Amino acid sequence: MFYRTCLIIFLAAAAPGTLQAACMGKIGNGTNVTGQTPYNPFNPSDTTDELKLNIRNTGDVACGYALAFRTPGGSAKLGKILTYFFTGLNGRPLLIDAMAKVPAASQLAGPVPVDGAEDFSYRVVIPRGQFAAPGSYADTLTLELYALDNAGKIGSSPVDSTTLRLSYTVPQLLSVNIKGAGTTTTVDFGELTMGEQKTVTIQARSNHSYDLNISSGNHGAMTLTPPVPGHYWSVGYEARLNNLLLDLHNETSVQKLPPTHSEDASHKLEVTVGDVAKKRAGKYEDVITVQINATTP
Repeated sequence: MFYRTCLIIFLAAAAPGTLQAACMGKIGNGTNVTGQTPYNPFNPSDTTDELKLNIRNTGDVACGYALAFRTPGGSAKLGKILTYFFTGLNGRPLLIDAMAKVPAASQLAGPVPVDGAEDFSYRVVIPRGQFAAPGSYADTLTLELYALDNAGKIGSSPVDSTTLRLSYTVPQLLSVNIKGAGTTTTVDFGELTMGEQKTVTIQARSNHSYDLNISSGNHGAMTLTPPVPGHYWSVGYEARLNNLLLDLHNETSVQKLPPTHSEDASHKLEVTVGDVAKKRAGKYEDVITVQINATTP
């Protein structure tokens, strides 16, 4: 009896592998930003601008991208004074520190085609109520671009990085008003009595040292209105600002008052009626003008 033995040999060879195209990208325009809205320390609302970064696909395949806005400690200040934040258009925070993971909120809306470019829109928010003198305030942070894999996972290493410089101006801000009365009010003494006093509060607002200039239309006297032809009738009065006697025969300047901060500075203007004896009956008036100016060196 014969036995037949078969030897079967399986031959296999690996086909040459197809290398997966790599995602590449470049951060383009938008890395040197000057704020569109100057920051007003006295504005009751936050300063907010919408900004854009342009991302270009420099690879061989359509790619999704995410951005990292890195700053020491995850917080940032313009000129080391003005705190600011970056958020996505959905309001989610974007600023992260050196070791933090890239947030999903920083992803572009969709894949960018080969040789294409898309904008990433975000907001810068400078909270209200921060005092700042007139000037320009800037900060620089690290900006990194990451590619997304097929599952939408953010890569472990950036495909591009650069710096983003952000600057905002703070203008010189000056205003003066009468508390509870806007910019004009009437102090009515009724029937004039020597020694009678009335007080108004002058409110000043400035992010720079300032001067208050006080002048009298009739040089420190209330005059008969309407006047009697050929006669001059007047009642003198005394005025004090913060208990400082004012010389209203000439314009008086209270100088180098300090900048105001979160609240307006209040200045008490006190008027005292002078001698009313032997004065013609009638209505006596004067106009006191208070002007605010920035202190000059």
